[in-house]
Amino acid sequence: MTPPIRVMLMDDHAVVRAGLKALINHQEDMIVVAEAATTRDVMKIIDESTPNVLVLDLSLPGGGSLELVRMLHQRPESPRVLVLTMHDAGSYARSALAAGATGYVVKTVSEFDLLAAIRAVANGRIFIDLDNPAATSEIYAQATLPGGTVQLSDRETEVLVLLGRGFSNLEVAEKLDISAKTVATYKARISEKIGLKSTAEFVKYVTDTGLLSETAG
Repeated sequence: MTPPIRVMLMDDHAVVRAGLKALINHQEDMIVVAEAATTRDVMKIIDESTPNVLVLDLSLPGGGSLELVRMLHQRPESPRVLVLTMHDAGSYARSALAAGATGYVVKTVSEFDLLAAIRAVANGRIFIDLDNPAATSEIYAQATLPGGTVQLSDRETEVLVLLGRGFSNLEVAEKLDISAKTVATYKARISEKIGLKSTAEFVKYVTDTGLLSETAG
């Protein structure tokens, strides 16, 4: 008999975790083996519980979700990551997949599709489900092409965070000791890679994904 899929839940809302746990544990082929509300001590919990799939909320208190995905992607024998989030914009999905997530679904997904996503991710298959079918198809096509997912460079991330803090191109240039023209070039690259365009989108993105917390200090 095939062992059940071992699932770990990471969400800061206990009610959400309880609902997910009840749903998953009702399935014959999967079981919840661990839970967490923040990224604190998460590596220890993962090492002790050895989950196959980590179901991860993108916006956790204190941030760190995307960095956790990157760390797990670089470690051998780490669980595959399925992001389960309220953020429906394609920019969030692209960033999660670029960081190393195998799946990305929004919290409006049906129970049937969520369980299908867990099974797909456990088997190494990409699973994407946004509220917008066209965006889902576009991101899925990008993710399944060789080199289809992109990742921001360290400098691009610095520019993204400063823009997300509300600094102008000139102010970012002064802080990083580069020209305003170079900042504009980085901004254009970021827009192309993850789909952010307006200042408001930059601010919302770095706040929602916890990048401000991750890079503080």
